[in-house]
Amino acid sequence: AMGNRGKLLELASTYAKLYFLSVPFTAITNFSVAIIQACGDTKTPLFILGTSGLLNVLLNLVFVTAFRMDVDGVALATIISTLLSSVLLIRCLVKRKDDCRFSFKKLTLKASALKEILAVGMPAAIQNALFSFSHMLVQSSVLAVNNAMASAESEFQPIVKGCAVCTSIESIASTVVSSIGHAAVPFVAQNRGACNYERILKGRRVWYCVSFVTSSAIALLLILLKDPLFYIYGITKS
Repeated sequence: AMGNRGKLLELASTYAKLYFLSVPFTAITNFSVAIIQACGDTKTPLFILGTSGLLNVLLNLVFVTAFRMDVDGVALATIISTLLSSVLLIRCLVKRKDDCRFSFKKLTLKASALKEILAVGMPAAIQNALFSFSHMLVQSSVLAVNNAMASAESEFQPIVKGCAVCTSIESIASTVVSSIGHAAVPFVAQNRGACNYERILKGRRVWYCVSFVTSSAIALLLILLKDPLFYIYGITKS
């Protein structure tokens, strides 16, 4: 429906089937990180996610370069690294001695907690879904232009490659900016628990300013360094 065809459709389908296997582990990782950060511990998630991210990069190199795998190797690297992070984070929660300790035996559904989670989570989920939907529309336009310039069975898809490179570079910038939000999570959680809402409002102003300055600086830096960054991915002006 988005316009994939030929080789692109084959590669996209293979990657999607494998990538979706990592979704449960991604969910576990996100929940575990939120709980640990709410306890005031931001170093443990940073170390674990940093380790799994490094493993992802190394496995990409091994699977693609050494084993000559294609997108299946990239997807497999994502599954393994995400599985590792979810296991390590759950292990940390099991070993905790405070109220945030996780126990498989005591695992149950609490209606009041679920209601609060949905109240906060559903608006965020809808927001992310709308963003993803708009991205699908953009991607469809990219594929339409690409299909007009390259055959369906061609190994080189110029427009798709350019879009993929831009998305990869943009993800670096978005990770830096989103980390500010992640840092705010334990701050908000602790002050909400202490009912210190005035301090949360003061902190919010600081986060907005830092986010604006940081994102603007990174955007300017990426614009100035676009040529050498593209060259790393094998794209030149020629």
